[in-house]
Amino acid sequence: MNYLKVNHTVLIGSGALENAWAPVYRAIQRASGHIVNDPETANLFMASLVFRPRYHRDYLEKCRPHEIEIQRNQLQKTTVKLRDFKRILAEELRRSTVDKEIILRSQQADIIRKYIDIDHTMIVTTNWNTYELEALGPRLFLAIHGNLLKSDAIYLPSETSVDFSLTRDQSVYSGAIHCEAILALQKSSLIVFWGLGINALDIEVTILLTEAFKTKNKIGEKYKVMIFDKEPDKIEARLELFGVNGASIEKVKV
Repeated sequence: MNYLKVNHTVLIGSGALENAWAPVYRAIQRASGHIVNDPETANLFMASLVFRPRYHRDYLEKCRPHEIEIQRNQLQKTTVKLRDFKRILAEELRRSTVDKEIILRSQQADIIRKYIDIDHTMIVTTNWNTYELEALGPRLFLAIHGNLLKSDAIYLPSETSVDFSLTRDQSVYSGAIHCEAILALQKSSLIVFWGLGINALDIEVTILLTEAFKTKNKIGEKYKVMIFDKEPDKIEARLELFGVNGASIEKVKV
């Protein structure tokens, strides 16, 4: 990837897209039979799928001898359930791609284009779909939560690049993507946050930000941060936890 060209980085979350959650809701209904229609509940469902295998794996190391077989069975069942959901989610995301269901919020995209240099911009997205980002212009993309092409490479809320559910190759690949994102952020004089919540279920994003901001602050680099969000003050407060204090900040409520 040609980082010599990168001068701007745009971090994009689901808030930048219309209908971003529609395929997720359908996947949850297919997997569980439950109808979900809000992101918080959807995140809760997915995070619970991630947690259960972790719990049984950790408990297996501490349980009493007569519980070992039970915990092994539970670990296997919950791991299969997690993988099955990822497969279903990938199917719904591919369906969404074919139908062009998910689109950029066009008015917001028009505003952001005025600030970025398209030929020197890296897009870092936590979304699983990337086709809709081409409408923004840049061709340099990093999908840090995986994408719809491989279900086993999809990150769910609360998963990390070192999660035990990933194979070694998956962890290495994911770690490399995160390192590339840090490098892009470190090189950027403008960092744009667009519809990215920065919450507890996506804690690994804060590592990217901390490493990038730490480097910039250490060398005294001047850089600008722009926040496009429905609650920009909240996002600014969260960024301050991870060292954004060295930047000039502009907030746009969208």
